[in-house]
Amino acid sequence: MKTVYTLVLATLGLLATGAYAAPLHGAVLRAVPSPSESTDGSAGTNPYTGVVILYDTEGNVCPNDPANQLPIVALNENQFGDFTESPTPAMCNKCVSIKGNVATILARIVGVCEGCGDQYLEMKPDQISKLNGDDNNQFTNEDVTWEIVDCNQT
Repeated sequence: MKTVYTLVLATLGLLATGAYAAPLHGAVLRAVPSPSESTDGSAGTNPYTGVVILYDTEGNVCPNDPANQLPIVALNENQFGDFTESPTPAMCNKCVSIKGNVATILARIVGVCEGCGDQYLEMKPDQISKLNGDDNNQFTNEDVTWEIVDCNQT
């Protein structure tokens, strides 16, 4: 009986700290994001740390919205998800706030970066230059922090 009581107290302690306790027989324990973290349904949680690379526009899968003047990005395959969804993939035209060394840019997801690493984004050279403060459009892979945000954010 003492063992059961100890197990119950330990389980209650885990639940109180925000951890998820799965049944013991062959199940996997996993951490649950803290209330301050947000999830968007794609892989991982906001914010992400990744790399911005040069966008070649080959992976555009979203309908074009000429009225939307935000810079465009392509999201890695893993986080974009199924890009064959009809009529429009779920991640199309969602916005990301991308923080580089010098600036933060709000951009719109319009494509998939096939073969890119997890948490990678593709951007046009002039946008990469704004992130890293290089006025000469010199291309280098830039480490950034980014998150999926409301497109109406200013």
